[in-house]
Amino acid sequence: MNIRPLSEDQIQLLAAHSEGQGTKNQNNWSKNRYRAWALCHNEVAPLDNIPIEFNDVPLDRLEYVLLKLVTEITDSKGQPYEAKTFHTLLFALCRVSVLKNGEIGNFMSKEPKFAFLNRVITGKMKNLQGLIREKKRKRGADLVTSEHEDSLWRYAFDLDDPRGLLRAIVFVLTKMLTLRGGSELSDISLADLQSSPVDENTVMYTYTEKVSKNHQPGIQAVKREKKVVEHQSTKDDERDLHYILGRYLQHCSAEVLNATDRDPVKLLRHVKPRFTKEKGTLTRIWYSDRPIGKNYFATLFKESFEMANLSETDFNGTLRHLRHTTITNLRSTGMFTDAEIKLRIGNISDRSLKSYERPSGKDLTKRLSAAVRGNRSCSSAAAENRDTTTQTEIRFTANSQSSQTVTRGDTRYSCTAEIATQTDTIITVKKEKTFASGSTFTNISQLCAVSP
Repeated sequence: MNIRPLSEDQIQLLAAHSEGQGTKNQNNWSKNRYRAWALCHNEVAPLDNIPIEFNDVPLDRLEYVLLKLVTEITDSKGQPYEAKTFHTLLFALCRVSVLKNGEIGNFMSKEPKFAFLNRVITGKMKNLQGLIREKKRKRGADLVTSEHEDSLWRYAFDLDDPRGLLRAIVFVLTKMLTLRGGSELSDISLADLQSSPVDENTVMYTYTEKVSKNHQPGIQAVKREKKVVEHQSTKDDERDLHYILGRYLQHCSAEVLNATDRDPVKLLRHVKPRFTKEKGTLTRIWYSDRPIGKNYFATLFKESFEMANLSETDFNGTLRHLRHTTITNLRSTGMFTDAEIKLRIGNISDRSLKSYERPSGKDLTKRLSAAVRGNRSCSSAAAENRDTTTQTEIRFTANSQSSQTVTRGDTRYSCTAEIATQTDTIITVKKEKTFASGSTFTNISQLCAVSP
């Protein structure tokens, strides 16, 4: 047996490969932010002689350097970090310190030598959290409504334009396959999308996720169920996956079309710079050999909403909120169990499914407030007219001018009115009155003018 001992550097390299890509990115980001802070600090206080690279900080100076960093560091715009980002930064630096110095470098532990540093970090976190509470509360990210989609398809998704088609395929892939966002979009290959005909007008697409933050290669990867999403696409629907994907592939190079599992060429590519033209028309190949990075998809999504004249007032969200929208819409129908929804969106655990669940409806606060006040009716949906010979319930609004005529004998009508006042408070009034056959009432006041 030939034994080839590994060097210390090779062993460290193997250990480094055990980290997920997201952890590596956070570690690199934290070291870059440390470097930027150290350069600025040394300009102001050169006598401190802070090491420029975090890995060069000796263990005996670690606490001193971190005390300076915690109290001074700001983001790239010179503003204090949000509490969550600051927490991520410190824990990433702690991981880097442990990789270099071992457990003795874990400055977030309860070791006595780091006790004062931990007290300072705790105070800083409380200060940052207090700043958040003082800020004006921002409106949460919206769901993508059908009105939003109509505007996007009308103004942003021009399928005869290379960039318009690229915006469309990004939107459709994210929505139909319930992708998490830029990371999955940047990794997706045509080999990940298997298609099979269902009937003359329908095609089944099966998407199998190869690698993501939850499915990194390694020992535990074989134990994890991979995300698989099946979507039946209608051929003649110009907003569905089959049609848009077909249009996009018509303008891709042979490299993209010939992707295999062994050679998973990335599907989404940048538009060719300054399109070459032949005889006054665009060439067939619109997209270059340069794959799109994961952060660029957010730019395309924002650009789409700007072209559709949808400001942050109309929609405040990201690509990931397409996934929120899908899950919320599936849940709100009441037609599917959690197990069926997980099968469609590719989630594995109940916890991950619930983390994406969002309350829907802009009048949610009003309905919740009405329920807390003890009103007998707090539903925001329009009530159906139940036309019977004995009782009919009609829901009016404050400005309703519709008329109702009693046509079948004496009928007792029950009116539930939800009236919005100038202070946006919902006042629910429920009245009943009996009308003789042939009589007519035209507004809310006629019906609700009497005691029930």
